[in-house]
Amino acid sequence: MPVQDLARGPVYGGLLRLVLMALSAAPAAAQIPLAVEVRAGGVYSTPFARGIALVPAELEAVARDLVVGPRPAPAAELAMAARLDPSLVLEFRAGASIADVAGEGGGNSWPAGRMTAVHILGGVRFPLSPLPGVDVRAGAGKVLYLSSEVNLLEGSGQTGVLLSGGVGYRLPGPFPAIGVAEAQWHEFDPAPLAEAGAAAGAVTRFLAWLAVPAWGTP
Repeated sequence: MPVQDLARGPVYGGLLRLVLMALSAAPAAAQIPLAVEVRAGGVYSTPFARGIALVPAELEAVARDLVVGPRPAPAAELAMAARLDPSLVLEFRAGASIADVAGEGGGNSWPAGRMTAVHILGGVRFPLSPLPGVDVRAGAGKVLYLSSEVNLLEGSGQTGVLLSGGVGYRLPGPFPAIGVAEAQWHEFDPAPLAEAGAAAGAVTRFLAWLAVPAWGTP
């Protein structure tokens, strides 16, 4: 069937226009510098909850003083970056950390289980021209806490939007590497808290990364 006949119908005509637009944009897209970064570092998180937790029977008398949250843990991340122009870099990133969760209260502490935190974010970087090698970063995404041991994390999909902000600095030396300091924030309202009638809280995560390019230099 000739192309002219396909273009007569609204559906085929729309598809044809989309294909032509993609082909016309391909050369420009091919010129955008792309890079993949591997990042390793650590994460510290504020507590998941205060005063609400499943605790050993001998500690129930001091339940109102309890704090439950993850311990500092190593983290890893993979990021894809695209430099649209000298003053703007887009990035998409995904990472994870595995941490022990602990409870503290009444002068005692106990293990509450183990969890995996998985995060996915999209964001931007803005290089600061007055400060060579320095950029500011912002992004938004989602974090999920996965655990079959920590009762508090049941229904942990209720974490709201993950907001992120940070600063990157290209480290001096013969090897290309970037140090990143970052803070992430999200609401925290899992099912056990809601069932207990507790108000939704929030968690702040502080991360430090060392990023090295695995491919490309945006």
